[in-house]
Amino acid sequence: MATVLASLGMGMLGLTLVLNSTGQRMLVDSLVPVGVMLLATSSAPCVIGIVRLLDHAQPRTDHCGRCQFYQPASGSYQHGICRRTSNPTMRLDTCANFTYSERAMVRDRFSEAAHVLNSFSET
Repeated sequence: MATVLASLGMGMLGLTLVLNSTGQRMLVDSLVPVGVMLLATSSAPCVIGIVRLLDHAQPRTDHCGRCQFYQPASGSYQHGICRRTSNPTMRLDTCANFTYSERAMVRDRFSEAAHVLNSFSET
């Protein structure tokens, strides 16, 4: 939407240059403020959009270990099975069948720091 407003503003300012060369002073005086207003109101959203395009994407956290279909193998949370496809998988793999599960996310975090479960320091 911001690019549409900016292009309309640029179009109006371009039209004022053509009208100014033909001597249409009354139209030029009425179109310049409208063109400047359209450019001014679209500048902030355009800058925000450009910054978002240039911003680096965050690393994906939707890996199999946080999926409701991931079932860890006995003794190791790193290796498991996808219950949806019945295929063996790894905890950090990603797939199209990902469905976020809070319970699986907690299990995944505890698998990264298993020593927390074995310590009695926090009571």
